[in-house]
Amino acid sequence: LWSAAHRLSDPRQLGERLKRRLPAFRDALTHVPVRPGSRRIALTIDDAPSDLLGPVLDALKACGVKATFFVIADFCSTYRRRQLLERAIREGHELGNHMCDDVSCYGMSCEEFEKDLLRCDDLLARLDPTWRRKKWRWFRPPRGYLNEEMLEPLNRLGDRVALADVFPLDTAVRSVDWLVDFVLEKTRPGSIVL
Repeated sequence: LWSAAHRLSDPRQLGERLKRRLPAFRDALTHVPVRPGSRRIALTIDDAPSDLLGPVLDALKACGVKATFFVIADFCSTYRRRQLLERAIREGHELGNHMCDDVSCYGMSCEEFEKDLLRCDDLLARLDPTWRRKKWRWFRPPRGYLNEEMLEPLNRLGDRVALADVFPLDTAVRSVDWLVDFVLEKTRPGSIVL
């Protein structure tokens, strides 16, 4: 829904309307404030790690680009994948909490949500010993769904909700040319690109 809607509407205006109308998203970050003239954006990658993480890290390194990888705990089942995330940290990338599975947490009870949130948080702390001391700890809800009850454990842990204002739906659209055109058209200074 978000991806389709922001093809028709300005994504930042859509994000601001979402934040005004839905209290759960009130403090969510949809773009990064930047100084006039800045060309900075935030590149984020969901559902990490995958078997493609090695080549992605190689490409980012070759281009001198840093990213934030939103980690799904259950995707870290192999030693190889955990090693890739440790490499990402060594190379200056950030990690964020994306829960334990790639399913919406919207219908979870507060207890279930907190249990899964903490399980991924514990994994991130094992991968990055500085995780719990970070000034900014990012959380992105799977599928983008969030409710007000989830805010209490997020706030208590010091996690900040990060969404995006550029979401090209790359899992559904296979045309590289279309995706590149879409991202270039929608990205502005301060954009968070998913």
